[in-house]
Amino acid sequence: MIWYLGACILLCAVSCQNLRDPRVSIAQGTVIGSYNTFYEFYGIPYGDTTSGTNRFKAPKPAPLFDSPFKANRKDISCLRPMRNGYKGVEDCLSLNIVTPKLNSTLRLNVLVWIKDKEFDPHEPELSYYKHFVEKDVIVVTPNFRESLLGFLCLGTSSAPGNAGLKDIIAALKWIKLNIAAFGGDPENVTVFGHGSGAAMVDLLTLSNMSKGLFQKAIFQSKNDVESWAVTRDNSKYAIVIAKALGHTVEDLEALSHIFTRISAPVLMAVVHELELTENSLAFAPCMERYLDSRDVEPFILKSPFENVGEKIDIPFMTGFINGDRIKNNTNEKIVTNNWNCTTTLIVYTFILIALLSIVRNLEISEIML
Repeated sequence: MIWYLGACILLCAVSCQNLRDPRVSIAQGTVIGSYNTFYEFYGIPYGDTTSGTNRFKAPKPAPLFDSPFKANRKDISCLRPMRNGYKGVEDCLSLNIVTPKLNSTLRLNVLVWIKDKEFDPHEPELSYYKHFVEKDVIVVTPNFRESLLGFLCLGTSSAPGNAGLKDIIAALKWIKLNIAAFGGDPENVTVFGHGSGAAMVDLLTLSNMSKGLFQKAIFQSKNDVESWAVTRDNSKYAIVIAKALGHTVEDLEALSHIFTRISAPVLMAVVHELELTENSLAFAPCMERYLDSRDVEPFILKSPFENVGEKIDIPFMTGFINGDRIKNNTNEKIVTNNWNCTTTLIVYTFILIALLSIVRNLEISEIML
């Protein structure tokens, strides 16, 4: 009888320990998370270092773990300029996972949240995701490079462009490879986002790099045809930043070398000082130049207008909220008081664009951009 009670106590202790420190075996090794209503894993690396010569390139896969990895870092965020300076770290390619259950046979739906540039909490709170997780859905939130580090587009082999979007591709590849170990279904992944995150989700549906990595998409309030969502060339902003750093140079290869040598915090400080933080066109996703190199795979080569018929054939959902795009009450009154005029102008604008594209045989992107 005593032996039986002892065995029960030992079994209970082991179960409690496993619940408190859940372990999952993935391709890189073992990760140790935590349990607090749900199973939580924070700061799991999905990509290798992005410093030095890798600063603007597509990420390489994360290395294997030397020992069990404690996935408890809630404070990791990618370096980005802020209104009052900058925050984050350069080597930031990690993701967070919240799952209701740990059972590799469950095959739960997976939601991948692509955050908006304004939605960047220093410490992600479970309350943001709990309503999904309560419905037996796994939520994954990847960090990805932003601003100049994520979207410097020089068309060179060291800074081809769209590093931030290529980070998301790398995260989706990691999810496809590893999410089953957390109870998720790698063949039932939905990517969703709001604001600039929504525009990036829409762009993901245009890229050949995305094929097979997710099965559904949701973009809220914005999309990839926003005037600020894609740029043809942001090298002029790079030239301005280089000049502020004491380098008068316009050669793109030379600019690439300059930006890989200067410390990332210094670059962020200059972006802030030049008041480029709120300029969404300064460093946005770009149409990359074709490079004859096996080492550089382009994310997109054409504008969303030119690619509109080439989106990945998957279910998607989009929408907007009441008063979307209206920043304050004054603007709301202006729109309301001039509603007939405003809607007529919008309709005529689209008719004009359509006529120009037909009569002058112009690509829509030539008209819009």
